[in-house]
Amino acid sequence: MSRRPTMSTLRASFAVLLLVVLTLAGCRSRSNEPIQQLPPPDVPAARIVDPAIDAWFRAASHAAEVRFVAGDTLQIDFQGITDYSVIRVIPPDGQVPLVKTPRSAMAIGKTAQELEAEIAAIYEGDLDAYVTVRLAEVAPRVIYVAGAVAAPRQYSLAAGERLNLLQALTLAGGPAATADLANVTITRFHPTAERYESSAPLDYDSILRGEQRDNLAVLPGDTVVVPEGADRVVSVFGHVVRPGSVPWRRGLTLSSAIAAAGGFGEFPVLHEIVVIRGGRDRIEFDFTRYLDGEQPDLELGPGDVIYVNERLI
Repeated sequence: MSRRPTMSTLRASFAVLLLVVLTLAGCRSRSNEPIQQLPPPDVPAARIVDPAIDAWFRAASHAAEVRFVAGDTLQIDFQGITDYSVIRVIPPDGQVPLVKTPRSAMAIGKTAQELEAEIAAIYEGDLDAYVTVRLAEVAPRVIYVAGAVAAPRQYSLAAGERLNLLQALTLAGGPAATADLANVTITRFHPTAERYESSAPLDYDSILRGEQRDNLAVLPGDTVVVPEGADRVVSVFGHVVRPGSVPWRRGLTLSSAIAAAGGFGEFPVLHEIVVIRGGRDRIEFDFTRYLDGEQPDLELGPGDVIYVNERLI
């Protein structure tokens, strides 16, 4: 007796795998029970960022305004008072020493106008002179892209060049297959706090979908970090086009994982898709109810195993 192409040895192996997984799970659910919306295990908590810091990152402009970086050489002049004029190279900590005062001015991340105002405030009450700051020698403008990208390293920028997050990752060859795309961050020196700050987690996938909220400006001196997520996958087996592993990201749903596996095969059992979580908990998901809008999609956790059974004709 001949078999249909879908009743292949590959399908038989999937059935054996399902049997083993279901045995480990103890078959704890029944098809007529409500779906268990269990919390995904080992999901990293979202890092809390001060709203003021988040607003500071999001307010940064893609426009080509010159902001000073370490290594820039500054000419600082006081109109009519040459004794106070000085040339300074901005040190790594950003603190530019001034003359005839023990105080220094923080220069990294500031424009000439912002630094002029700060220096004038330092001398307020002692001098009544107009302060000018000029960029006498420009240090190389670079950004750093680190972590799970094709080419993590330092990248030079042309004069006046500004990038957004999408462009910066494209410059680095794009994310690696193991990247955690929902938790990309930008690290930048905050001139007021006088320390480096990291942005809130940025969702690179949302940028690829055309949403621009997280497509922040990447400024000279910034470091873009794409974290690794090599062990964070879900497995999709059974009657799908490309059985195997799908990279997990925060917010990954059952429908998205099946789509990433190429979609359903020809005769899937939609009303009883099985999800095994943590090797213990068994969830039976009625996909037809999701398609009809009667229940939400199922959010997946890292390590979830999905099996789509096949309808026998």
